[in-house]
Amino acid sequence: MKNVSAAPVSEVVLTSWITPKLPPTRLTGPCAPAVDAIRCRWQVLQPGEQAEGVIEVALPEDSHGPVHIKGRVTWHRISAATSATTVP
Repeated sequence: MKNVSAAPVSEVVLTSWITPKLPPTRLTGPCAPAVDAIRCRWQVLQPGEQAEGVIEVALPEDSHGPVHIKGRVTWHRISAATSATTVP
């Protein structure tokens, strides 16, 4: 994913739900399994910064039907007032 805004964003969370629920076999980046999903978290993404990660799951040999991946990204916009520093 990429921050296409002109401002940095913080507390970025990518939540991925996989149906049927399949155990992850490989996670890269700041990703970890949660109770009902897989969550990847970034503290800050600067304007234009791109973040990547890999989620791999094992498909049972006897599986039938499609696998669906649903994702949601949440973040907080860092305002100029928040990111400004004051010097006494």
